[in-house]
Amino acid sequence: MKSSTLLLSVLVAACFAFAGCDPENGEGVTPGGRDGSSTWRLKDGILTIKGGMRNYTFDDHAPWQPYYLSIKEVVIVEGVPFIGTHAFEDCIYIEKVSIPASLQEVGRCAFLNCHALTSFEIAAGNAIFSSDNGALLASDGGQTIFVAYPSVSGSYTIPDGVDGIADWAFACCPHLTGITIPGTVESIGDSAFWTCESLESITIGDGVKTIGDNAFDARSPHITSLVIPDSVESIGFGAMAVGPNMVSLNYFGYCDRL
Repeated sequence: MKSSTLLLSVLVAACFAFAGCDPENGEGVTPGGRDGSSTWRLKDGILTIKGGMRNYTFDDHAPWQPYYLSIKEVVIVEGVPFIGTHAFEDCIYIEKVSIPASLQEVGRCAFLNCHALTSFEIAAGNAIFSSDNGALLASDGGQTIFVAYPSVSGSYTIPDGVDGIADWAFACCPHLTGITIPGTVESIGDSAFWTCESLESITIGDGVKTIGDNAFDARSPHITSLVIPDSVESIGFGAMAVGPNMVSLNYFGYCDRL
């Protein structure tokens, strides 16, 4: 009988361990695990990630994605060098992300559809990343790149001094109604304003030289005309597919790619 009881206890403990449950505190499921060289845990709405993160895709989701409605905050632990592509996509209730001094790169679409994200907390000693009123910026080879602003609402002006807008920087921002790009910006990345369907106005500064593929594929019904400055030298495929009611596109410069 004792051996049967011991076997049952071992099986129960194994089940708790497999499910991520804590039988002592009775708190139920505590999601977590290992993914490649990284480990993660979600507790009390806080997702903590250690180790080396990998890239994810639209089809190959991050392991914490099934709990996306429960994630309110993300803590990237010191030592993590990279946030993978699509890492927190569709985590619509994330409000804050803590970035360590060790972080050197953020993959594209890492914060896609994170519309509640208003705070990037950057650790002292991180020489690459900074935050500007809810926007994430990065220093790259002496240039300042606008990485992401998931919660942007209303009209917004890119800060002076920004040299480039990253791929997918404003993609799927449903409450962005207007964008002003200053003359310091030289490049606008691929799909930078993809499906920003509430856009009513776009002002492009006369310093912009390259506009990436699908950059302004906003699918907005509100915009009827757009002016492209003469400084633009390269326009990517589908870059000006702003919306179904576009009837006027003004550009008098010379472009080696259109």
